[in-house]
Amino acid sequence: MGYLYKKFFTTENKKAYQLVMQNLNYDLKKAQRFCDKNRVIIFKNNVSKKLENTLNIEEINLTDIEICKKNSIICGEYYLLIYECVSNNLKPIFENEYFAIFNKPSGVLSHPNGRNCEYSLNDEIWQKYGENASVAHRLDAATSGLIMVAKTKTANKELKELFAKQKIHKEYLALVCGNIKNDFCVSARLKNDDDLKNKMQICVDGKISQSEFIVIKNYPKYTLLKAIPLTGRQHQLRVHLHYVGNKIAGDNLYGLTNKQARDILDKKISNIKELCGASRLCLHSARLKFTYKNQDYDFFNDDIENEFLGAIK
Repeated sequence: MGYLYKKFFTTENKKAYQLVMQNLNYDLKKAQRFCDKNRVIIFKNNVSKKLENTLNIEEINLTDIEICKKNSIICGEYYLLIYECVSNNLKPIFENEYFAIFNKPSGVLSHPNGRNCEYSLNDEIWQKYGENASVAHRLDAATSGLIMVAKTKTANKELKELFAKQKIHKEYLALVCGNIKNDFCVSARLKNDDDLKNKMQICVDGKISQSEFIVIKNYPKYTLLKAIPLTGRQHQLRVHLHYVGNKIAGDNLYGLTNKQARDILDKKISNIKELCGASRLCLHSARLKFTYKNQDYDFFNDDIENEFLGAIK
């Protein structure tokens, strides 16, 4: 369901952050941060529209509302912008008291990317484990496969540190354009694209990135690769493969003009197959291997080849 404005009512003069604490059971710091994100509103006195119990963001006319700061005094009706979770019944493939492992479908965001987000993995996470749970790392929405979810703030901090120190071994499967015969490595410096913020570019003043690629299987026009990121830069597998002339089938950023990529991101183009060569990004998180609290873990899911082949037909 995503973000909705939910109506509340107070008969007493109270500060906005106090009402957030009261209704959402937040502590002081979290309530003040909620207000700082402009998520408390009231309608102006001259607005005669019927006020519903919940409102979609699209129903709000900005000229009709006042944004309440954390110390704003409120009496009467007010709305809080909250995230309503709706589960698609996505189950973890493993869980213990510290973390869970999900097999994320392609097209599902790891976390909400803005107020117009209708569904993300957070819908499943927060319904099952509460709002203290969160993804310990990120996968692009278009990338499928294994993703780790920390159940507590302490576990999240510890697991993110393992990722930051490259103590979690990650392997991906990628179906790429062209026929590749030999294994290879790519080393390049990456930074954000000057024109499109969601995109990365190779640049001499960027951060070092390294990836290893191993040939698994050849098709007439494609190659199935095992891809191992040796560093953890954003989009590095996608950038590296495009850089060597073997872009990932279905890539909606690399190999396109920035205008084409922006139109896809803005959902002005719904059918990406004609532009990108496949109906989805053919990249899959296949393995997470690590040690946590003196316990060894090795999660593996490579059942993706048929889905890749279906995407390029």
